[in-house]
Amino acid sequence: MRIGLKLWSTDEWYVQPAQELFKKKVFDYIELFTEPNSFKHYGSQWKDIGIPFVLHAPHSMQDFNLSLQDHQCKNKTYCEEIQLYVKLLHPDFVIFHPGIIGTAQETVRQINLLKIEFPDIFKKALLENKPKIGLNHERCIGADPEELKEIIEQTQTGFCLDFGHAICYAASEGLDYQAAINRFLQYSPSIFHLYDGLTTSFNDGHMHLGTGNFDLSWLVENIPHKASVTIETIKNSKTGLKDFEIDVAAFRKIRYFTLS
Repeated sequence: MRIGLKLWSTDEWYVQPAQELFKKKVFDYIELFTEPNSFKHYGSQWKDIGIPFVLHAPHSMQDFNLSLQDHQCKNKTYCEEIQLYVKLLHPDFVIFHPGIIGTAQETVRQINLLKIEFPDIFKKALLENKPKIGLNHERCIGADPEELKEIIEQTQTGFCLDFGHAICYAASEGLDYQAAINRFLQYSPSIFHLYDGLTTSFNDGHMHLGTGNFDLSWLVENIPHKASVTIETIKNSKTGLKDFEIDVAAFRKIRYFTLS
């Protein structure tokens, strides 16, 4: 199993601590969120640091939204920068959110157009499931398992399962979250996102492992041995990654007792 560290492309203060933890074999790859307009100033700091990458594309918080037609030109501009990161870092995957407010049909249409123009990006593309309700109470595309399945099938993209997002979706719908996650597991995720949280919350909290009430043992048990899992817990400090190292140790402990 490969363990990932989630960072932002502007997180220059984490480059050296990440290299130190990688040498200690605490994690196996960086999942790098590509902040818009960051490549010129920050891109080179990630080159040749000796760590494999997965990329995460900007999302609605940065105004990248595949589900709205009037964002099409803007989305293309964002993809031009993502392509620079792809060429520089050679990531295994590029993760996308399906969008907010708009329609799943528009998300499908735009992805299929972008696949033609940016084949190097979209041959690596994974779609990530979302909570039903966004931070500003907007409807998120790709929260419902069936809706996400249709988008994946019509775009021939892969899948990233965010456990916390699935639990938020289940809370919003009044569903059992384990049943909801079992539906998503049928889509053969390539990457998993893991953190702790509250099962009654409609929004993800990215809490440190063991500080919420997620059944972490059950979640970890459902991550295949050969899969990749990005530990997406919050960072408490810009001076180091000790909190991440503690979360990885907690994950390995849960994994050990789950499999023993």
